[in-house]
Amino acid sequence: MAPKTKITVSLDPEIVGTLGRVSRKTGTPRSRLVGDALRLWQRVQLEEALKEGYRAMAKADRATAERQLPAAREVLE
Repeated sequence: MAPKTKITVSLDPEIVGTLGRVSRKTGTPRSRLVGDALRLWQRVQLEEALKEGYRAMAKADRATAERQLPAAREVLE
């Protein structure tokens, strides 16, 4: 496991309270909860980027298919 780097962040008191409650309830250190939350955020960002990429590819594929459709009809006739 890579060594950890200590940082300082400022959070709203409400978030700090929630973090403390979840930490006590689960027995998970606050730093791990914050790290898990950031990893989840990263995963969501990647998934959104992939979805957008797939949408763009689908549009390009549809445009290509529509351009080639007349030729395909001609072949089939």
